[in-house]
Amino acid sequence: SSVAVYPDPFRLNNELDTADIPQIPPTSKTTPLYGLFKLLGEQVVGNNTRSHLILRPTAIIGRTSRPNNIMKILKGGPCQLNLSGDSSYNLVSMYQVRGFIESALATDIKGVFNIGAPDNTTLIEIAREVGSQPEFKDGYTHNVHKVDTQKIRSVSSGFNKSSIDLAQELAKELRG
Repeated sequence: SSVAVYPDPFRLNNELDTADIPQIPPTSKTTPLYGLFKLLGEQVVGNNTRSHLILRPTAIIGRTSRPNNIMKILKGGPCQLNLSGDSSYNLVSMYQVRGFIESALATDIKGVFNIGAPDNTTLIEIAREVGSQPEFKDGYTHNVHKVDTQKIRSVSSGFNKSSIDLAQELAKELRG
């Protein structure tokens, strides 16, 4: 699924804070369709199985991630981004996601989990911490939903790393 299921990106959202399904067709032009379809998918899964594992990831990063703004920063070298440096992200690595799924299958963990770092950070902070000097675009600022990751951290200590720690680890791997 996705953290886009949450109705308010600027408050700390936990697994119980999902939006109500809006009227179809939407009454507002600003209805976030991506989050709506993710939420509908979760309902299909939840209504058709007694035990399920639904993961709501933040920005997933890894060696094979598509070349988005974060990956351009982590790879280093000169690059031009299409976002403001004040854009915020919360990172989670492919290794963390895979490790949690393997652990959940082995220990029968079920439910809905936000998966990500305990913090959000900006693109400018990520660039500074990994020694990258991208050219940011003024204007559009992307802000990822703020999510509470306490539930997943209570069952997996692998999610205690900050977004900056994860960015530094992957930058080192990509450049090494």
